[in-house]
Amino acid sequence: MEVTPKPLQKPHPPLWFGAHSPSAIKRAVRMGDGWTGSSILSTGRFTEELELLKRQLEAEGRDPAGFKISKRVYMAVDNDKDRAGSHLRDYFGKMYGNPDLGLEAGTYGSPGECTESLADLVHMGLDEIILDVVYDEMEQAQRLAEEVVPNLPA
Repeated sequence: MEVTPKPLQKPHPPLWFGAHSPSAIKRAVRMGDGWTGSSILSTGRFTEELELLKRQLEAEGRDPAGFKISKRVYMAVDNDKDRAGSHLRDYFGKMYGNPDLGLEAGTYGSPGECTESLADLVHMGLDEIILDVVYDEMEQAQRLAEEVVPNLPA
């Protein structure tokens, strides 16, 4: 079976792996060009997996500068932190069957609180942070674009 159209990139487009287990992270380093950390991990747990990834890059003789790193983050921006948390709990309850996971893994609260939380990831040197809103998508995207992202460190 032939796949068309052929990619323009040679030899292929960059291959990013979403990986969570140690064996999957090892495979991502061995076969990929980048890694996306799990969206259902707290920043603390993500940091542990990031350290594992860095050790694996070294073990494989890979240049860390040539290997891209990202994390997907579920977001709820609201000046009422309890209401924001409630939206995350609802979403995680429906999507993952574990409402409490939303409060552990998600970023939520006022624009300032969300900026502060995301700044921790920026300081880790990630190449990309993928923001995923869990309700009122257009309003949330606008708040992120106007009140959170511009205030992140460069």
